[in-house]
Order: sequence, then structure tokens, then C-alpha cells
Amino acid sequence: MDNLLFVNLLRGMVTSILNIILIFSLVEFKYSKKFTISVLALICTLIMMVSLYFYIFYDLTVLARYNIVLWLITGLACKFLSTDGFMKGLFNVVTAINILFFVVVFSYVLSRPLPYPMYAHTVIRIFLYVIFIILFKKFVYPLYRQVVDRWHLFLSVAVGFMLNFAYILSTSQDIAETFSQNVIPILLLVGLMFIV
Repeated sequence: MDNLLFVNLLRGMVTSILNIILIFSLVEFKYSKKFTISVLALICTLIMMVSLYFYIFYDLTVLARYNIVLWLITGLACKFLSTDGFMKGLFNVVTAINILFFVVVFSYVLSRPLPYPMYAHTVIRIFLYVIFIILFKKFVYPLYRQVVDRWHLFLSVAVGFMLNFAYILSTSQDIAETFSQNVIPILLLVGLMFIV
């Protein structure tokens, strides 16, 4: 296995596992933890199998486009595990996708000036996800559940941010070049999303 494929697989696996844990932390599940974790592990494995094709052919731009659809399907498939209704589940999934964008953008930008940026990218993603999940569970969860209960007030904003990121990904011919050339507008969008 060449080094580039290994780095991409490692980063993809870390991202998939941590995004599943993030989704797990956003919702209230109705089944036992053991069953829920088993289903989430299966979903994570399926995501990695789909992503493997793009990693082998090193088409990260197409993978980035499909990731939105893949995570929407994944999140909605997790709906049967949750006590939340369909629209609340959709809000949770869109929120997780937006956080994924936040982590991807910041890990990419922060890793560029570091030695071994491809490995630094993965380490920064781990750090950002872990910090976010810990802070979320300790301080934000009760407030977030109130927002979820009023999903009809917030869904359009969350979907708006997701669609902005989706537009950036869908119009990009090379995702790394797009991130490099449009770093300021992308960071402004991420910053605005974080503030909101």
C-alpha cells in the first residue's frame, strides 16, 4: 500500500469514526448501547468501504461531493435508532454534516504550515472532534436538545450552511486547490456558521 493511500485511509477512517461518535452524542437512542454501537460500527464500516474506492483512485474531489449524500443517508438510516422524529433527526444529521465541514476546513487550513501536513491533518481532526464532543456533552447538550425541540426555527439556517458548503464542493474541480485558493471565503463561512 503506498503512503498516500495509507494517509487517506487513516484520515477517512478517523473522520468516519469520530463523525459517527458525534452523531451518537447529538441524539437520544432508544436501544441499548451495545446494539446501538454495533449498528453504528456497521455503518462506519460501510462508509469506509464506499470511500475506499475513491481513495484507491485518489479522487478526493468526487469523494467530497458524495460525502454529503453519504452522510445524509447515514444519518437518516440512524433515525430508527433514535427517539427523535424524522424532522428532528434531519436537523441532527444536518448539524453533524456542518460540524464535519467545520472540522475538515479547520484541520486542512491548520495542517498546511506544519511538518508532514497529511498526518497533521488527521491529528488536528482528532483533536477538533474530541474537543468538540467533550465540550458539547459537558456544556451544550441541554441547550442543543432545546434547539432540536424547536427544529422548525433553526432547520433552514442549518440547511443553508450545508447547501453553501455543498455548492463549494459541487463546483470544485480539485478540492485541495479550492480550499487553498478560496481559504478566506471558506473560513468566513465556517466562522459565521460557528457563531450562529
